[in-house]
Amino acid sequence: MTLRQLNFHHLRYFWAVAREGSIRAASQLLHVTQATISGQLRQLEDQLGAELFHREGRGLCLSETGQVVYRHAESIFAMGDALLDALAERPPGHSRRFVVGVAELMPKMATVQLLRPVLADPTLRLVIQEDPTESLLQRLEARALDAVLTDHAPAPTLLPRAQASALAESPICLFAHPQLAQRLRSDWPLSLDQAPVLLPQAQTPVRLGLDRWFRRIGVRPDLVAECDDAALIKQLGAEGFGAFPATESVSETVRRQYGVEELGQAHGVVEQIWLVVREAQMDDPAVRAIQDAARRGRKPAPG
Repeated sequence: MTLRQLNFHHLRYFWAVAREGSIRAASQLLHVTQATISGQLRQLEDQLGAELFHREGRGLCLSETGQVVYRHAESIFAMGDALLDALAERPPGHSRRFVVGVAELMPKMATVQLLRPVLADPTLRLVIQEDPTESLLQRLEARALDAVLTDHAPAPTLLPRAQASALAESPICLFAHPQLAQRLRSDWPLSLDQAPVLLPQAQTPVRLGLDRWFRRIGVRPDLVAECDDAALIKQLGAEGFGAFPATESVSETVRRQYGVEELGQAHGVVEQIWLVVREAQMDDPAVRAIQDAARRGRKPAPG
């Protein structure tokens, strides 16, 4: 096959199906019938001599050839949009949506730092969707999301065609209102026994780690409240209701913003941030920008 034989109209239909995750969704986007799209896809597969999709359950997944074609289609249509911008003599706009799923319990300060380069890129329009991790991973598999930021790595069997990479890891510290902090600093961390604490909800990685740490040092704090909103926990802590956890990486910001004091580390307890993307998008410039932001934000490990 020569380049002259490639039908870019067929390629656009293929790109829409890959982006939307189904022929039905692509037909609604392009305002054509599903039969039309199916016919165009068959013609493109005939031209390329390979299948572009295969079925997994009720959904469509890109084949190995489909992943290669999709990466090139993304570049082709991005260049086409840039050309139209140039011909119209207008500055490049947010020509490409980059949809990121953020797990509900993700630390907001760290999330902003990781997404800052995407927000600053004039060629991208960032869309953020917040939900439980499991729901986000399902949408990633269906190609409704470009990436997922979560606080734990998914099981490899859950998303066999996805890549998960640890972006950041920070020790957990405890903080408290200055009056409570003064009392708890005496005999730290044993002073936490029967002391008021504010914690994330059960079964979250940080909460599980803190519960193990409490058992290991032999204390039983008084759990005043558990909450899945980290900002609310900090605000309750600022008002003196109990000691609360936050990462060491944002210690200075937490102390300044909430007027609290750091008590000390919960040794062995860390908060992790994971980036999950489909293998076909590992080379996406937006994905690389997030990974670069994470590398810049890492501090050397203590000696």
